[in-house]
Amino acid sequence: MLLQPGVGEARQALGAAIRYRTTALSTRDREIAVLTVARVLDSAYERFAHEAVARVAGLTDGEIDALRNGEPAGLDDARGRLVLATTAALASQNDLNDDGYTARPGTGSARAGCSN
Repeated sequence: MLLQPGVGEARQALGAAIRYRTTALSTRDREIAVLTVARVLDSAYERFAHEAVARVAGLTDGEIDALRNGEPAGLDDARGRLVLATTAALASQNDLNDDGYTARPGTGSARAGCSN
């Protein structure tokens, strides 16, 4: 982005919109997504920077360990498991299958890890 400041500024604006102006994700959900992307992309910096934020957002050390290892069962809520599954699919495959796209917390969707 150093050589293309316009691109960097656009990415910053997009990141800010996603992080701070969206009402669809709670702070907890957002940190689940960030830590999931950090795991999928093997980003030590992102993981380090966001584990502390995740704790402030209410994630326990056990949940953070589960996210570090990609274990949906380590999250105690269906919405968190859905955020993890959706984010992991998008980060690793750049796509969602039909089940992933239509999954909702509490629907029993095994694909999204939402069985209650």
